[in-house]
Amino acid sequence: MSEHTVHLDAIRDHLEAVIEDAGITIELGVVFGSRVRGTATEASDTDLLLVAADFAGVPGYRRPAPILERWEHARYGPVDVLCYTPEEYNEFRERDERTLPDRARAEGIVLLSEPNGSEIHADPAETKDARRE
Repeated sequence: MSEHTVHLDAIRDHLEAVIEDAGITIELGVVFGSRVRGTATEASDTDLLLVAADFAGVPGYRRPAPILERWEHARYGPVDVLCYTPEEYNEFRERDERTLPDRARAEGIVLLSEPNGSEIHADPAETKDARRE
């Protein structure tokens, strides 16, 4: 299967397996970018926004490592992962300027979410279900 034919359901299933293996509890997982816009090519990566309390105390540049180490690049193509704590994510969302997490949430599709006890401030109207392709 070439990269541009990887469906969002397959990405979600793989992401669930990856984060379970990594032992990370994700409160919000959003896929965005060309995969969602339908403009992905064989050179496109998968853009992911992940929010987890487990990222607290971990330097930003190290947060994606457990995901990147387990991601099946040959099967699902390259991946770009943005990792935030709920507090960081909420701070971005409260700013007046448009930030990358805002763009990801506005154009993206929620693949994973933790409905109970989440500290994430989000408008439920923004949440989209993963498309069945």
